[in-house]
Amino acid sequence: MMQAVRASLPELKSSLETIRSTASELINQISDKLLGLEKAQEQIAEKPEKSNIIGNTAFSSIEDKQYFRLKSSTAEKVADYLTGQNIPFSGRINGDKTTITVSEKNVPDYKNAVAEAMGKDKAEPKQEQSQTETKKPDIIGNTPYKSIPDKSFVKLSTEKALAVASILNEQGVKFSGRTDGDKTTLTISKADMDSYKSAVKSLEQDKIADSFPEPKVSVEYHPHFEDKFILKEVSTGGTLHTGTREDIIDFCKEKLAASVIIPQLEIMLDKAESDRQKINHFDIPLYKNDYAVANEKNEIQLYRDSHKENCTCSKAIDKAIANNYKDNRLDTKSALESVMQKYPLERIAHVTATRVVASDWDGRFSEKTKDWAKNECSGLSEMFMKKALDYYLNEHPGLVNLFADRVIEKQLEIEKDIENVVAESVQQDMNAENTYTGKLPDENISIDDRNAFGYTSNELLPLTEEKALEFFDNEVAAVFLLYDDNTEGQANERFEIENHRGIFGIETQDWEKIMAIQEHTASLEKNEPSREAILFHGKDDAIGIYQLKDGKDTRDIRFVPLEHLERNGEVPHREDYILVYTRKIDDNQALDKDKLLEDIYEEFNLNHPKDFIGHSLSVSDIVIIQHDGESSAHYVDNFGFKELQNFGEIQKNHLKSIEDTVEQNDNSFDGIINNTPSVSELEEKAKNGEPINLSDLCKAVKNEQKSPPEKPKADRKPSILGQIKAAKQVQKEQSKDKPKEKGMEI
Repeated sequence: MMQAVRASLPELKSSLETIRSTASELINQISDKLLGLEKAQEQIAEKPEKSNIIGNTAFSSIEDKQYFRLKSSTAEKVADYLTGQNIPFSGRINGDKTTITVSEKNVPDYKNAVAEAMGKDKAEPKQEQSQTETKKPDIIGNTPYKSIPDKSFVKLSTEKALAVASILNEQGVKFSGRTDGDKTTLTISKADMDSYKSAVKSLEQDKIADSFPEPKVSVEYHPHFEDKFILKEVSTGGTLHTGTREDIIDFCKEKLAASVIIPQLEIMLDKAESDRQKINHFDIPLYKNDYAVANEKNEIQLYRDSHKENCTCSKAIDKAIANNYKDNRLDTKSALESVMQKYPLERIAHVTATRVVASDWDGRFSEKTKDWAKNECSGLSEMFMKKALDYYLNEHPGLVNLFADRVIEKQLEIEKDIENVVAESVQQDMNAENTYTGKLPDENISIDDRNAFGYTSNELLPLTEEKALEFFDNEVAAVFLLYDDNTEGQANERFEIENHRGIFGIETQDWEKIMAIQEHTASLEKNEPSREAILFHGKDDAIGIYQLKDGKDTRDIRFVPLEHLERNGEVPHREDYILVYTRKIDDNQALDKDKLLEDIYEEFNLNHPKDFIGHSLSVSDIVIIQHDGESSAHYVDNFGFKELQNFGEIQKNHLKSIEDTVEQNDNSFDGIINNTPSVSELEEKAKNGEPINLSDLCKAVKNEQKSPPEKPKADRKPSILGQIKAAKQVQKEQSKDKPKEKGMEI
């Protein structure tokens, strides 16, 4: 036993020496690691003087901080000016941008410094304000709150919010904000939230970067691969490693743990990614010819670019499916939307369809999806389809099938949207063709003014408030309130027009009717004397309709009952009315006045004659009935008609009106409606050697025989007819002694 132990002693001693040697080596390695970590901690703890901090005052010592971000080249000049003027400020340089912090009371000095640096005139210093006037405003931003669409809200410390606001303002991102002590709420459109997050991340990275020592490595984006980076040594500029973000981090952890701080490395990777020239995948067309055809057409570059895009799109689809699959459910909507942010739907559909066609035997794809995929890939060559295996989707076929269903649904949505856009475009073209070019109801506002306001429908023509009130008060037509979202609402009360802050409108059809009525009314007024004479003294029984003229003078008596007028000591005045319509009484219409009036009321309310342009027969209108030379006026009242004993001057001297407008011999006002020359006129013509018509002479003699003899009145000048007869008698006596002249043989 002892001998065996002794025999094994050398071997045990050797093992012990090996263990001791190994332990010593491990201890040394651990010591080296600890020493390296201690040095790194010492470097961090030392906090060497930062070259990126400028200013003459500590940041924490500046009250009521105001932040300004500008180019570093300009900031250097501003800093020199502020230092020379002993204006307290602090600043931080971040590459080509520098943020300068000054007190609110020194903002005018800062502006003067900027003006000095940029060669502009200095701002005029503002007069000192009272303590109540210098109250810090609680509203910040570059856009009114109500003008920000699809609002999103974030709450930050006021100091951080002001810094973020400076970055957003520099980038031209619209935002609004309200400060409440040490807290500030920023309002940003959801579409701009990525810009906001980037601004916050930039501030955080800048803050973290300030706490790190100078890095020993640098990171650049790879110029040929959009997902790779190049890691270089700062001292030599040599390349240490090339790979994806994960590859670079893993390499540094394994090979450079003692000299690279991983959080600092991640910030450098983010910076390199932001500097990378972005590829706009929407600018690269989908190429569907194979290599042979592309070579023949000299389109190899198009082929290669499209194939590369298909490969990267395939990876994006696989990643989107994986990221949106959770609890045995695939959120296809989110998956597709994430891919569509980078790639057009046409390419996404192509990549998905080639995957389905490559596995058309797989029962996990529905028949609907297979039919769609075959249609998408129709016309592609066999060589092309073989090459398409390069971008074969690797996710589970069942998930790819669900993703394809969402792609099909999205295509249908877009097709429908295109149809709607085309229809809208066609409608706009039609509207442009149908743009109203006639006279406008209000010369103080144009169609262009209306369109610029935001209302573009040609169904309504624009009005100013003054004109809208005029139309409303006169009850000429319906008045509408127009809004800048292309909608409208009818004004039912006067105060609605007075309180509306916008423009107004009248229906185009109503305005065209008004113009037609105005034109017709002008024509009626021009021809009214002759029409009125024929109404009262024509050979046929007739009716006439009088309606009040438009205007302020008749506004208060329009549609007013007769009793109301009489109560106010008023009566219908002829000068307020216009004769809008006349016609014969039909042979089949009853001559009983009451029955005839009822027929007229029904006709001019329910069955307007085609040539009637006035409004339906209403209260305050007057109907004239002429039968057998006798005329009567009937006022349309609330209930039925009331006969008027006198309607202005209309029943006096109608023959004078006739002769003024119809007859040629106004000088022979004899009570006879005719156009035939008188006997004396014919005789005068014969004396002068002019030829006369025997038929006219016979008619003239007959007319004189029909006229009733004039009764002599004392102390009155003989009538015209009497003078004519006396002159004729004198001529007869004188003619006895004279020979007959030629042309007078009867």
